[in-house]
This record gives sequence, C-alpha cells and structure tokens, in this order.
Amino acid sequence: QAEADLVVLATGMVPNVVEDDMALLTRKDDDGFVLDDTDAGITVAGVARRPEDVASSVRDATGAAARAVMAAVRRA
Repeated sequence: QAEADLVVLATGMVPNVVEDDMALLTRKDDDGFVLDDTDAGITVAGVARRPEDVASSVRDATGAAARAVMAAVRRA
C-alpha cells in the first residue's frame, strides 16, 4: 500500500489515422488531431480536436457551432 494525496486513472487518446476522403481534406496539428479550416468550411469539436472529457466536449461543440454560424454569415 502507498499513501497518495491524489490518484488519477485515465486512458490515453490518440487521433484516428484513417486516410479516407475527409481525412485527406483536413489539416492536422503536430499530434494528428484535426484543425479548423474556415476557408474549407470545416469546424471541429470535441475529441476530434484534442483529448478532453464529455463536459469539455459539449462546451467545445457550442463554440464550434458559433464558429460555423459566423463562417456561414461571412459567406452569405
């Protein structure tokens, strides 16, 4: 037995490496996660963007929706 102030149990996340049509159209960061591409109309959220928990993914999705609306308004 060991004493600890905090113990964290988490699984690692790695981006999907599938090279389908969508993967070929998206830019990725150094870790392989998808980046927004406003010129192409691609807005990314949640674990496609970075490793995060469910609550953070929901907040991120709200931001992605706002970015998508702003991009659509600019194109109109």
